[in-house]
Amino acid sequence: MKKNSKAAILLSTFNGAEFLSEQLNSLVNQSHSDIEIFVRDDGSVDETIEIIEVYKNRCKNIHLVKGENIGFIKSFFELLRISGNEFDYYFFCDQDDVWLENKVSRAICLLSEIDADKPSLYFSRLQFVDKELNFLRMSDIYEKRNIGFGNAMVQNIATGCSVCFNKKARYLVTENEFPDNCLAHDWWMYLVVSCFGKVVFDEESFILYRQHGKNTIGMSATGFFSYFKRGRKFLKNRKKFGIIDQMQIFFSIYKNHLLPRTLKNVEEFCNVRNRWRNSFTVGFRRFYWRVLPVDSIFLRIFIIFRMY
Repeated sequence: MKKNSKAAILLSTFNGAEFLSEQLNSLVNQSHSDIEIFVRDDGSVDETIEIIEVYKNRCKNIHLVKGENIGFIKSFFELLRISGNEFDYYFFCDQDDVWLENKVSRAICLLSEIDADKPSLYFSRLQFVDKELNFLRMSDIYEKRNIGFGNAMVQNIATGCSVCFNKKARYLVTENEFPDNCLAHDWWMYLVVSCFGKVVFDEESFILYRQHGKNTIGMSATGFFSYFKRGRKFLKNRKKFGIIDQMQIFFSIYKNHLLPRTLKNVEEFCNVRNRWRNSFTVGFRRFYWRVLPVDSIFLRIFIIFRMY
C-alpha cells in the first residue's frame, strides 16, 4: 500500500444524532493518516449539525456542507462532486455504523494492487450488530464468479458503507453525468465500475453495520420465507422505478463507451417491455444473474411474463 495515498470519506447525514458521535469517533481514529472527511447534511432538524460542528472545530480534516433535503442518493452524488478529484481513493460512509481502525488502510491496500488507470471498486463483508453494537451475524461471502456486470445489472451486492473506489472510478461517474434517477448510489457505482473496470470483494470485515428501526437499508431476511418475501416485494414494486429503468438510464449515458457484445446485451435488456418476443428471449439469456440461483429463476420468470 502507498502510505501517501490520499483518501476522502463521503458521509451523508440526516437526523442522525443518536449514533453519529460513535461513527465520527471511528473515522477520526483510522490508522491511515491522510484522510479528509466530507460531510453533507441533508436537511437535519435534530442535533446532527451541532454534533458535526463540535468535531469540525476539533479536527481540521472534517468539512461540512449544509444542504437541503434531496434524499440520500442525490446527497452522495453531491458529495462526489464536492470532494473534488485530488484524492486517490473515495469511501462512502453512513452515519450510524462504526468503522474498525484499519478499514481505510485495508481497502487502499487491496485496491493499490490494481493499475491506477483502471477504474476499481472495493467492497467487503459486514458485521451485523444491533443498536448497542452487539454482534448478530456476518454477511454472505460472494464467490468471484458471482461478482460482475451481469450481476450488477439486476442486483446490488456492494453495500455502500463498505465501498471504496479509486480516482479513475470517480472520474468515470462524475465526468459523464449523474443519473436522473437510480436505485442507489452504491448500486450505480457497482454497475459502472463492474462494466468498465475491476471489482474486489474482501472476505474480511472492518465495519460494524448497525441494525435499527431507522435504517434506510438494513439486514436482509434469510431462510425459506425470505424467497417468498422478496418475490412479493418485487411484484409489489413492479410499477415503480426498477432494474430495467435503471439500465435504460445507464444505456443512455454510457452506450457510446460499451463494447459491441455488451452493447447488444444491454440494449436487449432495456427493450424487454417492448414486445413479448423480446421478454421471452431475454428471459432465457445468461448474460445477467443474481447470486442465489433461485432468485435468478424468479427474475427470469418475471421478465418472461413481463411482471414488472
